[in-house]
Amino acid sequence: MKDTTIAINNALLARHPNLTVAAFAVSGLGTAAAALAKQGDLFDGVAATLKECGLSQQNLAEDPRIKGWRTAIAACGIKASTYKGSAEQLVKRTLTDGGVKTPLPVVTAYCAESAKRVAPMGAYDLARLPGDRIELRLAAPGIDSFSPLGGRAEDMPLTDKVAVYAVGSTVICYAYNHRDSCDTCLVAATDDAIFVGEAVEPVHLSPVRAAMSGIRALLTAHGAISGPIAECSLEAPEVSV
Repeated sequence: MKDTTIAINNALLARHPNLTVAAFAVSGLGTAAAALAKQGDLFDGVAATLKECGLSQQNLAEDPRIKGWRTAIAACGIKASTYKGSAEQLVKRTLTDGGVKTPLPVVTAYCAESAKRVAPMGAYDLARLPGDRIELRLAAPGIDSFSPLGGRAEDMPLTDKVAVYAVGSTVICYAYNHRDSCDTCLVAATDDAIFVGEAVEPVHLSPVRAAMSGIRALLTAHGAISGPIAECSLEAPEVSV
């Protein structure tokens, strides 16, 4: 498994000086997926944990972590109540329906960890990425392309204010963590992947670190092989994983 570079563009660091991206690479996801498929409901207890922390459908938008993400998404020039961050989407579904069930146990597992920590997380198939450098940057209108997972590209405009994860001109996630690309997301055959989570405010940092550590520990406990978690930020805007 070759190294992948994770970088944050200076323009975004100027907008959000506390912006931090955490990432780790993992292999053997097929082994972990087979083991996780036997674990039952991977969201078991997550809704109860959220409720014990005082979260509800009624006060979710006032949670400091959610408010921070809404502010960051609004700075992208899009409506934050429409283009919700992935953590907000998952927490809402967990409180309403008990969680999400996907055909991929690894995806369900990281969604559960994300919801429990109220922290965004994504994962990308290394074999499907069109390069080995992932950059969190502002979109390049007319140059970038995006194929949203379960959505329409025309509903997610690539303006020069929108923060995206991109590999070259291929956008792999829109508006920080709102929507992944169907071209680079995990699939049933994925064996090597990179997991990514980010924080824009200090209130996000501890949750995203806990979420990344949690999913990494779960995957390795079920047979995957993981590298260490690396972080890039204003002090070190580029790392290798």
